[in-house]
Amino acid sequence: MKALVKVGFLAVVLSLASVAVTGAVLADGPASTSLELVAPAAPAVGQPLTLTAKVTDQAKAPVAGVEVVFWQRAAFLNSESDVELGRATTDKAGVATLDFIPRTEGAVPVSAKFAGNAKYARTSAGAEIDIKPGPQQFHQEKGIHIPGVGVWWLVALMAGVWGTFLWAVRQIRVIFHEGQKVASSEWGRHHV
Repeated sequence: MKALVKVGFLAVVLSLASVAVTGAVLADGPASTSLELVAPAAPAVGQPLTLTAKVTDQAKAPVAGVEVVFWQRAAFLNSESDVELGRATTDKAGVATLDFIPRTEGAVPVSAKFAGNAKYARTSAGAEIDIKPGPQQFHQEKGIHIPGVGVWWLVALMAGVWGTFLWAVRQIRVIFHEGQKVASSEWGRHHV
């Protein structure tokens, strides 16, 4: 009986020790962080703009050398998703910047995300940029454009194709007429 009590007491002590160790490990987990995203006030379509993200720890000290991913919310064919704009690493001041050129006008939601690591917890922030109309970004050229081939090369190619076709038609006509001559001479010999 005393052995059973000792075993039970030992089990209780071990379980309390594991809870204490687990609590200590959790207390030493990644430090909380915050991210501030700054976007320009009123950019226009086609004009370069800079997104700035600042990552700080719980004491508001800058977090240097971590990767920040910048995203844009986009819609296509009745579905929405985040599209990665790019990645940047924070400098000594905890600042990461990304330059990009907006292609659509209107309210564009953007975000910056730090995925976290063993030392710092993950964090993210979002903003909405009001993109003003700008110059047209796509210019359609009329006609057919084949890289490396000029108009005169295309004309020569088409002349060659049509010339070959017309030569083949002429050859078929010659063969047809020659065949008729042979057939009529054969018919005449048999009916005399």
